[in-house]
Amino acid sequence: METNLSIARVKKVILDKNDDKAKRLGLGSDAVGLIQYSFLDESTDYQYDLPIAKPLFSFLRVYPVKDEIVYILKGPNESYNDNGSRMDYYLPPISVYNSPTHNSFPTNFKLDSPPIKPSEAEAGATNKEEIPHIDLGDYFRELEFIRPLLPYEGDTILEGRYGNSIRFGGTVDNLNVNKPNRWSNEGEVGNPITIIRNGQVGNEQEENYDHILEDVAGDDSSIYLCSQQQLTDFIPASLNQLSFGQNLMENKSTEEPTSVNDDKQMPSDVTEDVVLNSPKNIPAEELQKQDELANLTDSEIAYYDIGETEGDEHIQNIIDNNINIPSTYNLPTDGSMDLDEKLG
Repeated sequence: METNLSIARVKKVILDKNDDKAKRLGLGSDAVGLIQYSFLDESTDYQYDLPIAKPLFSFLRVYPVKDEIVYILKGPNESYNDNGSRMDYYLPPISVYNSPTHNSFPTNFKLDSPPIKPSEAEAGATNKEEIPHIDLGDYFRELEFIRPLLPYEGDTILEGRYGNSIRFGGTVDNLNVNKPNRWSNEGEVGNPITIIRNGQVGNEQEENYDHILEDVAGDDSSIYLCSQQQLTDFIPASLNQLSFGQNLMENKSTEEPTSVNDDKQMPSDVTEDVVLNSPKNIPAEELQKQDELANLTDSEIAYYDIGETEGDEHIQNIIDNNINIPSTYNLPTDGSMDLDEKLG
């Protein structure tokens, strides 16, 4: 299937399933995102029967505003396998002015009030001096001081029309760029950084087409996902936790309960609330203080084993000292032995 690109001017964007055109098409919610267009070389006002086109991408939706320029191409629709039918698809708007706010390119401008009729002129009415402006839609208006972000080598940047953006960038060589940034004074070149910014700092003294950088101190709100970077000269909005909306560490003072009778003498008939019972089977007082080793005398006799059990070394020592049993000692033959009998 061959397809060709055509250049078209957006005349209407369907943003609601209850739109009159959506109802005429009978597509319900599937009509959201469709545009009606006229070709670039045609000076056509909006009409109900203008052709329609669907967004080409499903993962990225950039809805154009009135009179922005888009590319149109043919592609298969949901019935292509049955009857080979095709429909028109559109790409995101062409950046005619390289502006993040809008790139509307109309064939004529709009006045705030229509010119007076000849009959009104005869009655003395006169035309007001009005500056023509671009009709961008029912309520969309250009924000004059929204400026595009300055890119660095390798950046991927998503920019909204209202000063909101996401930068997928990295640490750059601040000594080798015309405009250094605040996140590249630490770390190595190429360390990733993701900056989500919502609301651009306003500066009416500079041209609105000059590229700028995110300003963590001036933007309405932002999130910096850093990797070895440092935000130079970063000043927190507040070091007080009250900036979060509440005091999470609030100190609460408590008073000890007092009695009206603190300064009065306790009556003699007051008894203890807790009944204390004496334990049973307590040893006699003299036994509690008895030292079991107090009566031992200093002696070379050990009354208890204070070392390891003698082993082969002790036995060998007896053999080496030639300890012999006297020849006059008779070994009992009946198996009895008097341990108190004196040897020798």
